[in-house]
This record gives sequence, C-alpha cells and structure tokens, in this order.
Amino acid sequence: MQEISAINKYIKNARRKQNISQKEIAEHLCITAQSYSMKERGERPISTIELVKILKFLNIKIKFFCKNVKHKV
Repeated sequence: MQEISAINKYIKNARRKQNISQKEIAEHLCITAQSYSMKERGERPISTIELVKILKFLNIKIKFFCKNVKHKV
C-alpha cells in the first residue's frame, strides 16, 4: 500500500470539513467515485489540472493551499 502524501491528506480533510462527498468531487472532475477515492488514498496520481479543479470546488486558494502543504511535505 502506498503512503498517502500531504496533498492527499489535505484534500481529504478539507473535503470532509465541508461535508462534501467523494462522489460530488468525482462528478465535478468527470470521473467515477471509485477513481476519485483511489486518488484521495494515493493509489492513483492527482494531475495538476485535477488538483486545481478540486481546490476551486472546495473554494481553497492555490496560494493558501501551497503555503499549508509546504510545511507538511
């Protein structure tokens, strides 16, 4: 099993805090909920484009995200 990165953890925690389901984000990305779940668990990579779309969906500014994740990597 792969180790979950700080990026994956951050996205998962932010999604949960906002009570947003994996299915909702998956639909926004036009992928299956299963595929998104695998990305969140670190079993599949999250592309840069997907990351930007996820952050926008969660209403997280990229600058804020980078600042917070930088300290955890």
